Amino acid sequence: MIDLFAQIERAVSTVLVHAAALPEYKALRPALPHLMGQKLERLRKLMSEAGPLKSRISGVAPLVEKLASFEDLRHFMAHGTVEVALKQDGEPIYIFRMICDPDGKTDPTLTLTRPEAQSRRARLADITKALASKLEATTDGKGKQPK
Repeated sequence: MIDLFAQIERAVSTVLVHAAALPEYKALRPALPHLMGQKLERLRKLMSEAGPLKSRISGVAPLVEKLASFEDLRHFMAHGTVEVALKQDGEPIYIFRMICDPDGKTDPTLTLTRPEAQSRRARLADITKALASKLEATTDGKGKQPK
C-alpha cells in the first residue's frame, strides 16, 4: 500500500511541476508543496483555475475525493508503527499505532484484519491506476518517469 501512495504522490507531483512551468499558473505558489495533503489541495486548486490544463483534468476530482477515505491509513503507515498479532484461529491482525499525533484528532490505533487490508489495497490500487492514467494524460506524458 505504501507503494500505491507513492505512485499517487509521484503522479500528482508531475502535474504540479508541469503546471508551475506554465505562465497561466504562476500565481500558484509554492510551485511544489511538500506534504501530500498540500499537494492534493494544490491539485484541487489547479482543477478550479482557468488555464490549459483545466479541460484536460476532467474526471480527476472524483478520484481525488475517493482518496480521502484512505487518509487515515496513509497517515498510520507513514507516521506510525505496525505489529502483527494472531487471532485464535491463526488469522493475522495488523495493529497500527500512531507514534505522535500533534493534532490529537486521530485515534492512536488502527486495527485491520487480513481481508480488510486486502480489500483496502484493492480499492486503492484501482483508484491509483485510474488517477495516474488521467494525470499522465493531463501532461501528455511530459515528466513521465522511467519504470
